[in-house]
Amino acid sequence: MGTVLPAFTVRQVVTDLNIWDDQTIVLSGMPETTSNFDQEGNKHAVASELLILISATIVDSAGNRVHTSEELPFAKDSIPIQPPLVK
Repeated sequence: MGTVLPAFTVRQVVTDLNIWDDQTIVLSGMPETTSNFDQEGNKHAVASELLILISATIVDSAGNRVHTSEELPFAKDSIPIQPPLVK
């Protein structure tokens, strides 16, 4: 068996949005198709998609949460005003 080398992939997403403290967003829509070879040398395409989950938590300089979940009732039922979509 030959030397196994690492494979690196770079994907970039640029977005601008507003979320409340303690909310999570999901970024998706970055499909990728890679080719794998089995032991007989046959090529197989493998489709995958990258999902990015980001949760916002505001902390003070000591690393403590600034707000508790009970202090943010508006964040559970609403979405903040979003910046305009730039194409």
